[in-house]
Amino acid sequence: LTGLLMGLAFLFRFQVALMIVGFFLWLVFIRRSGFKPMGLFSLGLVLPVLAGTLSDRWFYGHWVITPYRYFTENLVAGRAATFGVSPWYYYITETFMNAIPPFSLVFIAAVFLWILFRPKDPVTWSLVPFLLAHFIIGHKEIRFMFPIIGFLPLMMAGGWAFLAGKYGERLTAGRAVRWSVASFWYVNLAMTAILVFRPADS
Repeated sequence: LTGLLMGLAFLFRFQVALMIVGFFLWLVFIRRSGFKPMGLFSLGLVLPVLAGTLSDRWFYGHWVITPYRYFTENLVAGRAATFGVSPWYYYITETFMNAIPPFSLVFIAAVFLWILFRPKDPVTWSLVPFLLAHFIIGHKEIRFMFPIIGFLPLMMAGGWAFLAGKYGERLTAGRAVRWSVASFWYVNLAMTAILVFRPADS
């Protein structure tokens, strides 16, 4: 089932391949999965990709490996760079500016805290190659980070649990912290209500 879902995720966005590679390496080096579960995972992964290849043959009218063409055109031929090149820290600064500062610092910190303090976690192994590749590639857009949004609640809760365990009541009982957490939720709800009624492309 995990393989099938990851195969579908790859079809929807090819860059997810970086996450899949990281997760596969975690299965090999950290979990040390046996031959049978790895085989089942790989089979589940390959089936949606084969289905995607067959559908490409059907709709294009000839055989074409779409992920390979996507890779060669955008990275090898450098077509993506023609849309602009940004520095490696673009995703950090743009997330800070676009995710409602200063609350956006919570999102940024959550990712780095999770990676730093959970080095053997499968989420860490999935995210690190994805993030590194996108930091290195010259053409950057904030939407390229959308695949990691689903992990943010997990990483925020994990980061908070780590800090609470380390600092205890000094962190959780302070008035400033309680006010900040309440403000975070109120602002989030207000912005959600605003965005629901705005055009998707404003």
